[in-house]
Amino acid sequence: MSASVYLASQSDGNYHMVEEVAGRTGLPVSYLAKIMQRLARKNILDSRRGAKGGYRLIRPAQDVTLSEIVAASYQMEASPMPCMIEAKDCDTNHPCSMHRFVASTEIALWKQLNQTTLASFSDQTPQY
Repeated sequence: MSASVYLASQSDGNYHMVEEVAGRTGLPVSYLAKIMQRLARKNILDSRRGAKGGYRLIRPAQDVTLSEIVAASYQMEASPMPCMIEAKDCDTNHPCSMHRFVASTEIALWKQLNQTTLASFSDQTPQY
Protein backbone atom coordinates (compact mmCIF):
# COMPACT_ATOMS: atom_id res chain seq x y z
CA MET A 1 0.00 0.00 0.00
CA SER A 2 2.80 2.42 0.87
CA ALA A 3 4.25 2.13 -2.66
CA SER A 4 0.89 3.14 -4.15
CA VAL A 5 0.65 6.05 -1.73
CA TYR A 6 4.17 7.08 -2.72
CA LEU A 7 3.33 6.97 -6.43
CA ALA A 8 0.13 8.95 -5.76
CA SER A 9 2.25 11.62 -4.05
CA GLN A 10 4.40 11.95 -7.18
CA SER A 11 2.16 14.10 -9.34
CA ASP A 12 4.95 14.78 -11.83
CA GLY A 13 3.69 12.23 -14.38
CA ASN A 14 7.11 10.58 -14.47
CA TYR A 15 7.84 6.90 -14.15
CA HIS A 16 9.55 5.80 -10.95
CA MET A 17 11.89 2.82 -10.76
CA VAL A 18 11.17 -0.02 -8.31
CA GLU A 19 14.50 0.66 -6.57
CA GLU A 20 13.50 4.30 -5.98
CA VAL A 21 10.08 3.37 -4.58
CA ALA A 22 11.63 0.64 -2.42
CA GLY A 23 14.21 3.07 -1.06
CA ARG A 24 11.55 5.65 -0.23
CA THR A 25 9.13 3.20 1.38
CA GLY A 26 11.54 0.78 3.04
CA LEU A 27 10.14 -2.23 1.19
CA PRO A 28 12.42 -4.96 -0.21
CA VAL A 29 13.04 -4.49 -3.94
CA SER A 30 12.27 -8.10 -4.93
CA TYR A 31 8.98 -8.11 -3.00
CA LEU A 32 7.94 -4.70 -4.31
CA ALA A 33 8.76 -5.63 -7.91
CA LYS A 34 6.30 -8.55 -7.75
CA ILE A 35 3.56 -6.40 -6.23
CA MET A 36 4.04 -3.62 -8.78
CA GLN A 37 3.89 -6.15 -11.62
CA ARG A 38 0.55 -7.40 -10.26
CA LEU A 39 -0.75 -3.82 -10.01
CA ALA A 40 0.32 -3.20 -13.61
CA ARG A 41 -1.45 -6.38 -14.81
CA LYS A 42 -4.63 -5.12 -13.10
CA ASN A 43 -4.36 -1.71 -14.85
CA ILE A 44 -3.67 0.25 -11.69
CA LEU A 45 -0.08 1.06 -12.64
CA ASP A 46 1.48 1.79 -16.00
CA SER A 47 4.93 0.35 -16.57
CA ARG A 48 7.71 1.24 -18.96
CA ARG A 49 11.06 -0.43 -19.50
CA GLY A 50 14.35 1.32 -20.02
CA ALA A 51 16.43 4.11 -18.55
CA LYS A 52 13.44 6.42 -18.08
CA GLY A 53 11.13 3.56 -17.21
CA GLY A 54 9.47 2.40 -14.06
CA TYR A 55 5.92 2.67 -12.78
CA ARG A 56 3.27 5.34 -12.35
CA LEU A 57 -0.45 5.40 -11.63
CA ILE A 58 -2.67 5.03 -14.69
CA ARG A 59 -5.57 6.95 -13.13
CA PRO A 60 -5.71 9.89 -10.74
CA ALA A 61 -5.39 8.92 -7.07
CA GLN A 62 -9.02 9.87 -6.40
CA ASP A 63 -10.09 7.18 -8.89
CA VAL A 64 -8.11 4.31 -7.34
CA THR A 65 -9.70 2.50 -4.40
CA LEU A 66 -7.82 0.67 -1.70
CA SER A 67 -9.89 -2.44 -2.45
CA GLU A 68 -8.44 -2.50 -5.98
CA ILE A 69 -4.92 -2.31 -4.62
CA VAL A 70 -5.43 -4.96 -1.95
CA ALA A 71 -7.16 -7.37 -4.35
CA ALA A 72 -4.42 -6.91 -6.96
CA SER A 73 -1.56 -7.06 -4.47
CA TYR A 74 -2.47 -10.33 -2.85
CA GLN A 75 -3.27 -13.54 -4.61
CA MET A 76 -6.69 -14.35 -3.27
CA GLU A 77 -7.05 -17.95 -2.15
CA ALA A 78 -9.73 -19.97 -3.95
CA SER A 79 -9.52 -22.86 -1.52
CA PRO A 80 -10.70 -22.71 2.10
CA MET A 81 -8.29 -20.94 4.39
CA PRO A 82 -7.17 -22.66 7.57
CA CYS A 83 -9.33 -21.42 10.39
CA MET A 84 -7.62 -19.04 12.80
CA ILE A 85 -9.81 -20.28 15.68
CA GLU A 86 -10.02 -24.05 15.23
CA ALA A 87 -7.62 -26.60 13.74
CA LYS A 88 -9.61 -27.24 10.55
CA ASP A 89 -10.62 -25.60 7.30
CA CYS A 90 -13.42 -23.13 7.79
CA ASP A 91 -15.96 -21.93 5.23
CA THR A 92 -19.65 -21.15 4.91
CA ASN A 93 -20.58 -24.83 4.58
CA HIS A 94 -18.41 -25.89 7.54
CA PRO A 95 -18.21 -22.85 9.82
CA CYS A 96 -16.29 -22.61 13.04
CA SER A 97 -17.74 -20.94 16.13
CA MET A 98 -16.33 -17.53 15.05
CA HIS A 99 -17.05 -17.81 11.32
CA ARG A 100 -20.01 -15.42 11.16
CA PHE A 101 -18.15 -12.76 13.15
CA VAL A 102 -15.01 -13.02 11.02
CA ALA A 103 -17.03 -13.06 7.77
CA SER A 104 -19.07 -9.98 8.74
CA THR A 105 -15.90 -8.16 9.80
CA GLU A 106 -14.28 -9.00 6.48
CA ILE A 107 -17.33 -7.70 4.58
CA ALA A 108 -17.21 -4.43 6.53
CA LEU A 109 -13.49 -4.09 5.84
CA TRP A 110 -13.94 -4.61 2.08
CA LYS A 111 -16.77 -2.03 2.03
CA GLN A 112 -14.48 0.49 3.73
CA LEU A 113 -11.60 -0.30 1.36
CA ASN A 114 -13.95 0.13 -1.60
CA GLN A 115 -15.03 3.57 -0.37
CA THR A 116 -11.50 4.83 0.31
CA THR A 117 -9.22 6.14 -2.42
CA LEU A 118 -5.50 6.82 -2.58
CA ALA A 119 -6.32 10.52 -2.59
CA SER A 120 -7.59 10.10 0.98
CA PHE A 121 -3.97 9.78 2.03
CA SER A 122 -2.67 12.90 0.31
CA ASP A 123 -2.71 14.94 3.52
CA GLN A 124 -1.28 12.01 5.54
CA THR A 125 1.46 11.03 3.10
CA PRO A 126 4.90 11.03 4.69
CA GLN A 127 7.40 13.32 3.02
CA TYR A 128 9.22 10.77 0.93
